[in-house]
Amino acid sequence: MPSKKEQLLIAGLIILYILSVIINLGYFELAGEEPRRAIISLEMLKSGNYFRPTQMGWDYYNKPVLFNWILCGVMILTNSSSEFTLRIPSLLFFLAWAYCHYRITKKFLAKHIALLSSFFMLTSAEIFFYGLANGAEIDIFYSFVVYLQATSIFYYFIKKDWSKLYIISYLCCAIGFLTKGFPSLVFQVLTLASICHYSRSIKLLWRPAHLLGVFGFFFLVAVYLFFYSKYNSPQWLLINFLNESLVKSGIGEFSSQLFNKAVGYPLLVFKLMAPWSLLLLFLNKRIWKEATKNPFIRFSFLFFVYNIWVYWLTGQPKARYIYMFVPFGVTILSFVYWEVSKKSNIVLDKSLKYSGSIFSLVLLAVVALPFFAAVSSFVVVLLSILLFVFLYFYFQFTVNRIWLFITGIILCRLVYSSLFIPVQHEKIANYSDSIKKAAEQLHLKPVTFWAPPSEHLFAIKTRVYFQKFAGVSVPPVLYAQVPYYYYKHTGQLIYYDTAHANGRNYLSFKSDIANLEVDSFFSFENRKQPGRLIFYRLREN
Repeated sequence: MPSKKEQLLIAGLIILYILSVIINLGYFELAGEEPRRAIISLEMLKSGNYFRPTQMGWDYYNKPVLFNWILCGVMILTNSSSEFTLRIPSLLFFLAWAYCHYRITKKFLAKHIALLSSFFMLTSAEIFFYGLANGAEIDIFYSFVVYLQATSIFYYFIKKDWSKLYIISYLCCAIGFLTKGFPSLVFQVLTLASICHYSRSIKLLWRPAHLLGVFGFFFLVAVYLFFYSKYNSPQWLLINFLNESLVKSGIGEFSSQLFNKAVGYPLLVFKLMAPWSLLLLFLNKRIWKEATKNPFIRFSFLFFVYNIWVYWLTGQPKARYIYMFVPFGVTILSFVYWEVSKKSNIVLDKSLKYSGSIFSLVLLAVVALPFFAAVSSFVVVLLSILLFVFLYFYFQFTVNRIWLFITGIILCRLVYSSLFIPVQHEKIANYSDSIKKAAEQLHLKPVTFWAPPSEHLFAIKTRVYFQKFAGVSVPPVLYAQVPYYYYKHTGQLIYYDTAHANGRNYLSFKSDIANLEVDSFFSFENRKQPGRLIFYRLREN
């Protein structure tokens, strides 16, 4: 058990961590998949239908609904749909995930290694600086669910508690399926295969409890599909979920230059766990032999080996798809660090010491920033003093320098959120200002998106197999920032329609209405898509 002083220091570090994330968390506009998750959730709240996801009033088939339910719950509790509100759940899930990782890891490793592993996870740069800044996306929550799914398989295998192994893992699998679809089933199958490898037996698969777990999975998914069937075909939904998984795989339509992507994939994984992945430089045969004696480290390695290839051989290599591998990776890395540090390794000590130069450069950047951008003098002075004091301790004390390095990473994030996010925001073209001007021109009235409809195919589309089942008309692609920011400034949702009517306000791409006579209210270049967007009414004859 950590001493009272250590507990206070850890609590202080967690508070500093939270501050480093929540300061200016809502400053950047929603980006990537964030506005889509937001607008689907807003339409759920407006319609009161939580089983049938829609976008601009039309059925949305690409992702299940569970994460939208979470966003709906947060918006109801806070009475807000702001960027800050929508991103906060991912921070809470990430902190809960780190806590669960500590609780699980300390059952198999020393507590100080488990604690270090959790903080390595929290400060892995990709998630800390990017993932949490885009927290309205699914990936952190989904990865947390997959982690619980995998560790429940391992933990209850060690306990020989077969009922809990299968019931809890398949419950997590069902939650994951209702969040992101078929990848959760792939994780379940491959992680069970890794446990069979671990135990050198497949007998554990024939336990009666396995059938109970499978039944629980199908029951939960079937309940959702039953309610969904009252509005649309579950068959087409499941086909689309399957195609969404396959299309991004090594045989999907994005699989061009697959070899080049696969060759570069280890670098992406290395970057995902940076800076801690640099500890691999200290891994040797002795440490690896010692590490593999530990059951949780052996499982962590097997989880990597059995599951990573699905993403390695993918047509769309993205770091956010593999967040669930981070805690398993940093567990191995934290063990490597501890084994090396026990021997008073001079190279490790000097590496940590000279790494402090990074924080010195951050201090210089803070001091220099006012000469290049308009920033708060008070914040600059405060952060400069904080960094100066930190650097004094960092270079004066060698004991627990790894914890000072962790503190330094958190301070870098604090500097980024306090000073550099506002500066960066000014350099980025945004939707909000343009949409606000349009809303004012329309006196905050409702607007309808009009464009020729697109066809959505319910099909399995891969390079080795293609099968079309059905097709439906859907709205053409309009980046979800447009409807989200129109709602934010007016409280009005934008719906899509295939027909024009006099007296209504419309939004279209200029190229789609070139032959129509319209009265234009406002137009702007859509920075995410080619073409100019125009707000207008049909000109009455």
